[in-house]
Order: sequence, then C-alpha cells, then structure tokens
Amino acid sequence: MALSPLQEKIVKAICVSSLKNVDDIKKHLARGKNYSHDHTHIDNFQEKICKYLNDDNNTNNLQWKTEKTFPKIKNKDSIDIYGESKSDVCIIEIDATRADQVAKKFLSRYALCILNQKNPAQNILYVALLYPDTQNGKPECEKFLRYCYVILIKTNAKNVNVVGIYIDTTKVQNANTSIELWDFNRQSRFRVSYTNNHQPVEATGMTKCAKEVVKLYLKNNPKITAFDQLTNVFNKYVARVPGKSRYSPIKDTYLGNDQVHIYTQWREYGDEYNWDDFVNLCNRKKIGITIKKIPQNIN
Repeated sequence: MALSPLQEKIVKAICVSSLKNVDDIKKHLARGKNYSHDHTHIDNFQEKICKYLNDDNNTNNLQWKTEKTFPKIKNKDSIDIYGESKSDVCIIEIDATRADQVAKKFLSRYALCILNQKNPAQNILYVALLYPDTQNGKPECEKFLRYCYVILIKTNAKNVNVVGIYIDTTKVQNANTSIELWDFNRQSRFRVSYTNNHQPVEATGMTKCAKEVVKLYLKNNPKITAFDQLTNVFNKYVARVPGKSRYSPIKDTYLGNDQVHIYTQWREYGDEYNWDDFVNLCNRKKIGITIKKIPQNIN
C-alpha cells in the first residue's frame, strides 16, 4: 500500500537528517584497512538520526530509540533505530549496500517486530538506510528490497511497507541528487533517448515508456512501413491485436492496416517479459534507444 502521510514525513525526516550528518558516513568509508572493524562513525550517525527523529515535530509522536531488543527473544538481534506509537512502528536498519545483508536484516527484523507486536493493527514501516560499499552493490540491494516488497504484497500484509534510502556520498554537495529514495509503491520514471536524438522523452511507468520507445523508433525509421518489419525488431513485445489485456494500443499508430499494440504486463524482475530484457534489446545497435531509470531524489 502507499505510504501514509505520517510515513511520508518519517521518510522525509530520515533523508534530511542523513544529509545533515553525511560527514559521519564519509569518515567511516575513509577509515582505512587498519580500522575496518571500527564502526564509531556509523554509531555516531545512528545516534544523530535517532535524536533528530525524537526532536522533529513531524515524527516525535513516535518514541525513538537505538539498538532496540525484545526481552522475549533469546537471540541478541537488535534493531538499529526503532520508533513506536499506538498506531505505528518504524524499523530503520543502517547498512552498506550488500544485498545479502539487506535481505537478511529485513527478514530477521520484520520477524522480531511481528512476533512482539502488541497491536496487530499497527502500521509497520521498514526502512533500509544504505551507504555505498566497495563492490557497487546498489543495484542488487534495490532488487532484493523490491523482492521484500513483493513478498509483503503477495502475503497480503496490507499494513506493512518497505522502502530503501540510498546515501550517495559522492554527490553530497547537491541536495537534489545526494539522497535517493526507493519507494516501490510508485511507478518508476524513465528517460528515453535515441542514439542521435538530443531531446530525450520522459515517461512514467513501464508501459508508457515502452510506447514511447516504439513511437520514437518509428519516427526515426520512416522506412518501417509494415507490421512484420516492426516485429522483426521488437519481437514479442509488440502485437497486431490486444490479447487478454496483455497488449494496449499506441494511440493512433498504424503500420499498413495493423494498429500497433505494446506489451503491458511487465515484470520488474522474473522470467517472463522481464523489463531488463526489453531495456537490453532497445540498447542494441539494431534499435539504438537508451532507457534510463530516473531516481526518486529527495530535495
């Protein structure tokens, strides 16, 4: 489900406080091999985020604390930053962009929360607050957090949300581009550009993006006049007619007597009609169209 107004405020506050205290992340990343086990700067960052959330008027209706543990649980797992009120719970885990760690944290902390939940009607927000590691694990982290979101949707966990917040320490001078939000309730935005086209087109959602790709290709390839020529380029992603709502028309685009329909039931990840496969197909020389996902940046 979409973030509630309170959850939106919490996410905004985390982003603002992360930007204010980003020097702690930079110091941690620059600490050197001899201090690889020293997490002093991350601990400082954690305490400052928690204090900000307790002090901020938009979020202080929750009680925030660091290293939250649950007495009934025998293991030593703790939640980095934990906020709770009668109606809401927020779990914040601070990690480098290691997908295995991020997935493990979500599973264990979410389990801790629901096992100790006093009120099943509470809204739960899980926030993965991430900073760069040395292995460029950002894409994998985003992918696995999306899997976590899919699990929540498929298990009908209507009062639970998961988001990722990525702190790009290379862009801290510009507040518009330094904090990237992964809110999986929102449709992704894309920038579509042809090889020789200096004016890219922006589209919201995969279906609209795919439509813009085909329209842009036809505009730049006037020799394509028959539908069979188009299918030789885009394969299964276009059709003459809609089939069981899997294809939708590209407005008034016709090739001969055939109206062009584009595939609509995209999968962000998976086997059938994977979006990445379509993006890679478009990027080849035969088509020459680049699709770039536009990050959700926090101002």
